Amino acid sequence: MAPNKFRVLVVEDDKGWSSDHKNNLREQGIKDIITADNAETAIKLIGEKNLTCVITDGLYGDWTEIAELGQKLGIPVILISQVAPEDVEDICDSAKTRGAGFFNKDDIDCSEKGLRKFYTDLAQEIRGSGGGSKEAPAF
Repeated sequence: MAPNKFRVLVVEDDKGWSSDHKNNLREQGIKDIITADNAETAIKLIGEKNLTCVITDGLYGDWTEIAELGQKLGIPVILISQVAPEDVEDICDSAKTRGAGFFNKDDIDCSEKGLRKFYTDLAQEIRGSGGGSKEAPAF
């Protein structure tokens, strides 16, 4: 992969969220985006592609395998999933243990201005990761 080129894997089973992630990251200058709609495909792609970052949905718990592989390979993983309020603390702890960042979809401001800020911040974090950090993204 050429210097200053960022390759992001978006793992999302909801086509709307997948499209939002791709379109908004492209608007932020992240052009090389690969997608998967399940953990099995994602794990295969993580092993084959030179990735800067993985953004994954919870995939009914399958995100843990993705995060563990990312941590093992030094690829930052960001979990963006809808989680019930009573489960947020447990998911945060689980993500941190696996070296992943976490955002609850319910907490994302889905106004145009809110999404622009969210994806601007996300793109800055991706650019800063360089694909070599084993630490959770610092949002």
